[in-house]
Amino acid sequence: MAERRHVVQPGLGPVDVGELGQSRRRYTPEQKAALLREHLVDNKPVSEVCTAAEIQPSVFYKWERDLGWRSARERAPSRPRPP
Repeated sequence: MAERRHVVQPGLGPVDVGELGQSRRRYTPEQKAALLREHLVDNKPVSEVCTAAEIQPSVFYKWERDLGWRSARERAPSRPRPP
């Protein structure tokens, strides 16, 4: 098994470099919140935010759940239910 080492990339913090040169980015809560804001406040599509940040949409939605944010659609008032 290859040795794992940590390197620091500007703006991203520590990156864990594993086997075959694959890297795992680690985002701070502030960085995650900034990416979530791009979608919720600036109305950027999730796909654009994820492509720019090089993350999977499933990761984006996990951050949204973990940080206690909900999508604007979930916050919108629902229609009244029939009696």
